[in-house]
Amino acid sequence: MKQITIIRHGDSSFIKSNDRDWSRPLSQEGKKECIVLAGYLSRNKMLPEKIICSDAKRTIDTSNIILEKTGWDSKLLYLDNNLYQANLEFLCELISKQSDSIEKIMLIGHNPGISNLCSKLNNSSIYLSTSNCFTIKMENEFWDINGDIRIISKDIFTTSKTIN
Repeated sequence: MKQITIIRHGDSSFIKSNDRDWSRPLSQEGKKECIVLAGYLSRNKMLPEKIICSDAKRTIDTSNIILEKTGWDSKLLYLDNNLYQANLEFLCELISKQSDSIEKIMLIGHNPGISNLCSKLNNSSIYLSTSNCFTIKMENEFWDINGDIRIISKDIFTTSKTIN
């Protein structure tokens, strides 16, 4: 069985005129959202074997809050600078390159790429708001999500925001 949990980073602060989008930190609301999300992940025993996270400030902040509040080992975290503004094709390739010995992975990234990935896996449109996550469990032995995906279950968690 394979499990993918896809998370959009928490709400971020507005860009100051001299800041780059990549360096935007979480807002106070975003920090609160991430704490709620971490509680959900912990209560539902969503511990992954690997967390792949964009290296943008807001995604790192999100992952750090999740690690702190769940008590998970920081050695699970792998930063990938290619996740910032990654498209669906890149995300599918990234997942397919994961070791088949790993059963559970978590991706922390940005829209529109991660919502597009969720939509592909769900076979219908999903939009992840900040600090929302989509989890899918598959009967598959391999990480090839472009092939035959045998879905066991799927779940969407929202921090009280609407998911379209």
